[in-house]
Amino acid sequence: MIAASTEPDAVMEAQIVGILTRTAQGCLAVASGSELHVLVFPFGSTLAEAGQSVEVPEIGTVHLDDPIEGGGGGYIHLSNMPEECRLGDEFAVWQTVSS
Repeated sequence: MIAASTEPDAVMEAQIVGILTRTAQGCLAVASGSELHVLVFPFGSTLAEAGQSVEVPEIGTVHLDDPIEGGGGGYIHLSNMPEECRLGDEFAVWQTVSS
């Protein structure tokens, strides 16, 4: 699981909507229609011990195949993404959760 390493100092509001899934390489991602992007979780998120869910601040536990919705950076380039999680040069950055 990849999560922001610090709290954001600005709010990004691009819409992040889709289903939590895994890539063929095992990286957590958001699927929306035919699009699949590795997901960077909000600051403070933690992977459950079994690796099948993520505890997300302000929202609680999100399991594989659950819908997710919130705001973020849209799809941006991250140079420090682990090689096995690279589906391309774009990633979904989930910064805020929808209430």
